[in-house]
Amino acid sequence: MGYFSNGCEGMSYESKYCDNCVHNHEEYGCPVLMMHTFYNYDECNNKDSALHKWMIPRDEKGFNGECYHFAQFDEKLEQRQLEAIELAKYEAAMKQKREE
Repeated sequence: MGYFSNGCEGMSYESKYCDNCVHNHEEYGCPVLMMHTFYNYDECNNKDSALHKWMIPRDEKGFNGECYHFAQFDEKLEQRQLEAIELAKYEAAMKQKREE
């Protein structure tokens, strides 16, 4: 699991990965980072911790690596999805208007 020795280090990681990840929830934040926040101190030296294996890995020098769940946020994809939703709303409104 990743270990953040201070808040600045954690915020830097969050800015690099979590803020750019599709799993980062607008209201609740990053679930992986939240797990690390809750269990960081207790699990950092436990080599068998699930947090080491399935969350934020550490390299041989003890530096945090890229989260295993990191998926780059794609603004263009989000824009296309929003456009598709708006188009569907427009088509539904036009259909309803024709039926009136």
